[in-house]
Amino acid sequence: MKRKFIITLLSCLLGIFIGFQLGYMVFPQHIVIRPEEHTLSIMRGIITQRTFPITTGGVDSPTSRGEFGVLNKIENVESYHGYTFPLWLGAYEVGEYENGIHSVKGENPWEQCIGNSNCTPGSIILSDKDMEYLYDRVEVGTLIYIE
Repeated sequence: MKRKFIITLLSCLLGIFIGFQLGYMVFPQHIVIRPEEHTLSIMRGIITQRTFPITTGGVDSPTSRGEFGVLNKIENVESYHGYTFPLWLGAYEVGEYENGIHSVKGENPWEQCIGNSNCTPGSIILSDKDMEYLYDRVEVGTLIYIE
């Protein structure tokens, strides 16, 4: 009786482990951005792995909505605004420019908006430490959903 219970328990645990591993293959990681909630979430299937406060494009220059993919990962990008973005995830093209997910090196005029309002010229901005976490875990091609 005890042996049958142990075998059944081990079989169940093995099934859970295999199912979990298959879930990682079946449900790829993706990013969900919710401008109205000022959040960016790393997701796998319907499971939220982590959520960060962000700011996105303001009324005059809103962040595009839709489904995109990470175009590139670049360090120390110089913007046409004169700012340096230590870590950059390219999200989508806007004419001859590219909007992306990034933090800002040094003085950040959008810092007060992170988690509170949308005030950027279209890009998605996180704090430095949140951007480091995201950059280390996202690959080129990762799907981005901007709701």
